[in-house]
Amino acid sequence: MDSNDFGCSILHFGLAAAEIVEANPELRAPISSQASCRRSGGDEESHKCHIPRARLFAPLGTTRPARVFQPTVTVLVVQILAFVLWLVIPTRLGAATVRAWEGTLDLPTYLLGEEDPNPPFPLVKGHRVYPYTMLDDLTDRRETVTYKALFLENEYLKATVLPSLGGRLYSLYDKASGREVFYRNNVVKYGLVALRGAWISGGIEFNFPDGHTTVTVSPVAWTLRQNSDASATAIVGTMDRVTGMHWEVALTLRPGQARLEQQVTLFNPTPLANLYWYWANAAVPATEDMSFDFPMREAYPHARWPVFTFPAYKGVIYSFYKEIRQPTSLFGRQVHRNFFGAYYQFADYGVVHVADFREVPGKKTWTWGVAGDGLIWTDLLTDHDGPYNEIQSGRYETQLNYEFMAPRRVESWTEYWYPVRGLGGNVVEATSDLAVNAPFVPTGGPEPAPFKIQISPTVAVNGARVRLKSGSRMVREFGPVNLAPLEPVVFDVPVKELQTNPKAPLDAKLVVEVESSGGGILARWSSADPVDGNPDFVPAADAPKPEAKDPEKMTVEELFLYGVGQEKDGQENAAEETYERALERDPGYVPALVKQAWRRYRAADLRGAESSVARALARNAFDPQASYAAGVIYRAAGRLTLAADAFWAAIHYGGPPAPAFAQLDYQRAAPLLWRALSYNPSDALVQTDLAVAFRLGGNPERALGVVAEALERMPLLPFALAERWRTANTGASGAPSAETAAAALYSTHDVQDYLEVAAWYRGLGDYSSADAVLEQALKGLPASAMSPLLYYYLASNARARQDATTAQSFATQAAAASYDKVFPQRLSDALVLAEAIVDNPLDAHAQYYLGNFLFAHGRYKDAAKLWFQALGEGFDYSVLDRNLGVYAWRVKEDRKTAARFYAKAIQLAPADYRLYVDLDEIYAQLGDTARRLELFAKAPEPVVNRDTVRVRRSLLLVEQRHYDQALSLLMGHHFKPWEGGEIVRRVYVLANLEKGKSSLRAGSAAEAELAFRRALEYPPNLGVGQPDKPNDVDVLYWLGEALAAGGKPDAARDAWRQAPAEGKDSDVAVRLYRALAMRRLGQSRQAERILDGLAAWSLRPLHRRARRARSPSRGLGAGRLQARNRS
Repeated sequence: MDSNDFGCSILHFGLAAAEIVEANPELRAPISSQASCRRSGGDEESHKCHIPRARLFAPLGTTRPARVFQPTVTVLVVQILAFVLWLVIPTRLGAATVRAWEGTLDLPTYLLGEEDPNPPFPLVKGHRVYPYTMLDDLTDRRETVTYKALFLENEYLKATVLPSLGGRLYSLYDKASGREVFYRNNVVKYGLVALRGAWISGGIEFNFPDGHTTVTVSPVAWTLRQNSDASATAIVGTMDRVTGMHWEVALTLRPGQARLEQQVTLFNPTPLANLYWYWANAAVPATEDMSFDFPMREAYPHARWPVFTFPAYKGVIYSFYKEIRQPTSLFGRQVHRNFFGAYYQFADYGVVHVADFREVPGKKTWTWGVAGDGLIWTDLLTDHDGPYNEIQSGRYETQLNYEFMAPRRVESWTEYWYPVRGLGGNVVEATSDLAVNAPFVPTGGPEPAPFKIQISPTVAVNGARVRLKSGSRMVREFGPVNLAPLEPVVFDVPVKELQTNPKAPLDAKLVVEVESSGGGILARWSSADPVDGNPDFVPAADAPKPEAKDPEKMTVEELFLYGVGQEKDGQENAAEETYERALERDPGYVPALVKQAWRRYRAADLRGAESSVARALARNAFDPQASYAAGVIYRAAGRLTLAADAFWAAIHYGGPPAPAFAQLDYQRAAPLLWRALSYNPSDALVQTDLAVAFRLGGNPERALGVVAEALERMPLLPFALAERWRTANTGASGAPSAETAAAALYSTHDVQDYLEVAAWYRGLGDYSSADAVLEQALKGLPASAMSPLLYYYLASNARARQDATTAQSFATQAAAASYDKVFPQRLSDALVLAEAIVDNPLDAHAQYYLGNFLFAHGRYKDAAKLWFQALGEGFDYSVLDRNLGVYAWRVKEDRKTAARFYAKAIQLAPADYRLYVDLDEIYAQLGDTARRLELFAKAPEPVVNRDTVRVRRSLLLVEQRHYDQALSLLMGHHFKPWEGGEIVRRVYVLANLEKGKSSLRAGSAAEAELAFRRALEYPPNLGVGQPDKPNDVDVLYWLGEALAAGGKPDAARDAWRQAPAEGKDSDVAVRLYRALAMRRLGQSRQAERILDGLAAWSLRPLHRRARRARSPSRGLGAGRLQARNRS
């Protein structure tokens, strides 16, 4: 880039900043980071945290009974004396500093096998994982592993955080009660649940931008802070490689407080809107006495219809774990309360979550249920710690769809988690300061039941007053009393005091208030309020299923919005097709053209993106969304003057924010960036951009101050960490040493963090900083963590400086670097690789890498062209051949060519068991049984012992009628299925079913009966437990046939009677065998109706038929969709 281009690029930095200022009203005020459950008043004294003297001498782990207050003169005198003593006897515990330290934790761990070397393209996996690898190779090798751990501890709680396992809160220990607040899993035992496969249970899992997210068991960045107010904070987070978005969770313990504060920050630093959701997934022990304490009237069961009533629906009490028979998710509907939790009736103990329902409306329960298909996951996920349930908080009401996060948007809020006890089994109101219950408790005697007010505080409140009102009448006021953290108190009020007339019914408007000494209301509950706190609640439980409108009858606008809905549902390919259908009807429809332009931009098709946005602007030159998209696209293409024009147009016409650009005219840049920051103070990247402008403008001290503010907002933001390091290298006054700043760069030691920052510096035109970051990676990372992209970026930077010799040197190193698991994702990755190919058309590795990027973004033909070129250059690599096999199989539907590529891939990587599974499926589709037999016969022993390969071999043996051999393979192995995956048992059932039919045909009814009865079993080694309502109608039908043939007519009729009661009505096979069983029972008329319905179904258009017929090969390795649906 010459100096004129460089200067023009720099100018765009300020233009984009101005756009942020002018064009995005929603960012003109910082998003609140305060929790909703605030004190509405009160003096400073009410905020001080003290511990009663008695607590100093209580043995650790002792559970002390709640203090009970009776309305007597003696008690009032004692309370007054206690209050005086409280004021005059000093205590220093309330001012103790919270400890924070880094250490290690040794945990027994079932080791993961090798990461999948093959890129998980969306076309193959069906969900967004690329550019991450799959972690689906689970082993039975158990070893003790030492994990890095972060510890926080105050008087009441000790928190343990594991950055190596996704930043999970591993443990929150209640020192007062001597027990864990959440479910603690004392072993790391992976199950196939997460997006990438491996997942663990326990503690609190932080999920953004997806559920059971890509880094849930991977290292994330972290830091510890000892705060000036004596509190301490552990911060974890990372950049998501799929979207480029950033998240941080700051966990804080404060002196004298028995609550964990959770500050969440989500940030989209990219120029595009990205789909996301956020959920904090807390595990709690699943015991017989456990209840879900959720203030809701209705809930979504992971579907928009039907809506469940809560706590009971169709005879099932969903608030009690022991009553729930099957895996169940429930999302609170239209809840206007700020709390939820879990409670243990026998222990009189629980955990509460508090957050502003306007900021964090999501309230979710999850349980595996108490039937076999759920309980088997106890063994799959732990050794000795028993089952667990989940209580989750979310940014949105449900997980039924994602939402878009706008470019440069920051979202931040605070949540609280804390233990409660002595509340008698329930919580009716909770704030960040205390939880309240207000039950009537039967006395068992002639006296009427007393009314109780039970309080479990998280902070010390001196001089509190507790009031009970009946309507407008004050019934009783208790106080002043001193509330202490985790010291439950109980106030009894005889029922007769609630009644002005003993014969009159109780007033329905009972009100409990807890007030601070300064008059602020700490908590308020009214029996007249609805349980969910929503006076405008609209019931939906009895509503009929909504009828979906046929897309063919939709207007263009309706069709476009339908596509947006599909996109939010995670159906990105379907949404793309819908947008194209909208454009077929109206080729100039601007919203669809803008969507098309963004899709092409993501896929590095800049020419196509320019064409789309030009068509949009031709229809409406004043559309700010189209102008903004044009600015981003032109900038990426290096057409900087056009980009400037487009951004100014977006500003004038009220468009969305643009990314910040670098500029040479630093004096002009700074005012525009300050202006942008004044409208969006939470944007730490704008601050970092400003720091770059100051540093390059010769004012490193100013740069240091600005970047410090950015890191105060987002302590783990890679761009800000890098800029602090760069500023430290200038020797600015007050800067940390360069060594200290470098050591704090990226605690994960992930090369992708360095590449992300280098790409950002390139976008700013600061190539020297980009080089410095890349060279720091080469210097500081282990060889195993290196990526050839480091060298490709360095080569590109050298070309920008017209340094051909250095560029050639780095290009040579790039070509010689390891090509294992290199999956480019950033747009800048694609542009750098394309440049490398132009510079050296024979660089087969660059062709392979760029092909990966293009295929992952839907440019299948262009990707295949590059892969074929790499192959022609002599690049022999199993993944390259596998990729070409995927292209031939999934895109071209040329199975014979696909088989050839997969066979070659196996020759190059005979130990890659995943290749055998795909090739066997291809051969099966070709009907080539001989090659299937040969494939498994030649496979190495470690390959044939893999779960998925064993299942494929067993299926083949069943098809060959070698039933006993198939069953031997299945019964001689411990399987680890995906969540929701039943393929292993399906093959087991099929083997027994076909064996039984064979015996029946041979006249051996006894052997047939035995085989059919075994088909009804659920062997534990298969990893699939028996559900509450099994789906074995076909087996029961054939069992009846065997019993009838064996001279057992009564038993046969029992089997046939049981068959119609099993299975789902939507399953075609279920309906068929149900009809056959009815025929055998003489219920011919009912049977014929079912068969007529099946006949009518078979005549429907193929695309409208139900696609749930049981097939033993359908869903091999399945379950990932079910896992997402319950994440």
